[in-house]
Amino acid sequence: MMTAARAERLGLARRVYPVAYAEIANFNGADQTPDITETGFSVVGPEAVAKAGLTAAEIQQFHPYDDFLVAVMLQLEQIGFCPRGHGSQFLRDSDLSPAGDLPINTGGGQIGAGQPGLAGGGLNLVEAVRQLMGEAGARQVPNPKNAMVTGIGVIPYGRNWCSSNVLILAN
Repeated sequence: MMTAARAERLGLARRVYPVAYAEIANFNGADQTPDITETGFSVVGPEAVAKAGLTAAEIQQFHPYDDFLVAVMLQLEQIGFCPRGHGSQFLRDSDLSPAGDLPINTGGGQIGAGQPGLAGGGLNLVEAVRQLMGEAGARQVPNPKNAMVTGIGVIPYGRNWCSSNVLILAN
């Protein structure tokens, strides 16, 4: 990680830039009986996409924090990749492979790596950067221009994640 000016001075041609970020902590923290399927991604997903000047349909690859399949489905719905309640149908109908409609966690995600604890969030970020730099080998997404990476933090009893964040990268 460095400034664009330093990368230029060093002659680094391949670069990845953060173009949008949004985060929320303590989502619905005061609600005593929250809907556990409602997450902070309903706020920060659309916010990050708007900051990037994109729509969810223009995101080329998605690297969500995927400790559980339901986490991926809720993020797809609440960020705007598909309507609410249609996450499972979206997953069934979409090609999620590197050459597909919406490549998801092309490096295997946390589920593929055994959810490596605190390194979990970094796993998907590294894969997104590899993709955008064209260094993903056999799992390379064709002509990558952008990628979305998400993170989840703290699961308090009786409600959903306390922290949700979305980062959009571009090359």
